[in-house]
Amino acid sequence: MTQNVLIEDERKLVVVFRVEPGSLGPDGVDHVIGFCLYSQQELENNNEKLVRCEIIPRNDKSLPEMEYRVSNKKLSHGQASKYLSALGGSLDAFEDALLDSMSNFIEQYMGH
Repeated sequence: MTQNVLIEDERKLVVVFRVEPGSLGPDGVDHVIGFCLYSQQELENNNEKLVRCEIIPRNDKSLPEMEYRVSNKKLSHGQASKYLSALGGSLDAFEDALLDSMSNFIEQYMGH
């Protein structure tokens, strides 16, 4: 995502991404916490200007895979998309890049 805007951390869109243990294989429950820490660090190295990710295990399947917040206020996907668009970003492009990154991180973490 290309941005020309710098915003304070508290105004960044926070995307909570919940990782299914099963996405890490049959013994994923044994790896999910370590994987979340690994991918969180990898994403922080990208220094996103408009979005901050929180990568956590998805232990409760009733919770969505992705959740959006600004200043601790939950947003719907549509609200998050409008917010990011107003800042010059694209939520769809960010989500696509995040999902690609997560696939790569799984391969790297699991040693494939």
